[in-house]
Amino acid sequence: SSGINAEWPLRPGGPNSKMQIRLWKGPKGLGFSVGGGLGTTQPPHIKRIYSGSPAHKCGRLIPGDVITSVNGVDLSALSHVEVVNVIRYMPMGEVVLNVARHQATR
Repeated sequence: SSGINAEWPLRPGGPNSKMQIRLWKGPKGLGFSVGGGLGTTQPPHIKRIYSGSPAHKCGRLIPGDVITSVNGVDLSALSHVEVVNVIRYMPMGEVVLNVARHQATR
């Protein structure tokens, strides 16, 4: 199922865009920190992107992007710790992120 859990609407007032982003995970990981998850007030999202990392170099991710799935694993029903662990323990190599972004001006 694509889309975001109804309990977690994206910021109101504009259209949402969905993207599929492929990153190459090396020994230092993907290069972003994660916020949110079930039991918090926000869906799983990119909190911070580290300079020089795969997430930074791809140029398509920004803090606040909602991560709906990673390599086909739906994150909508996972707690913050579970989301972090899913991403952390993905094997090295290509990782496919499905993300959603609210298009309103920040």
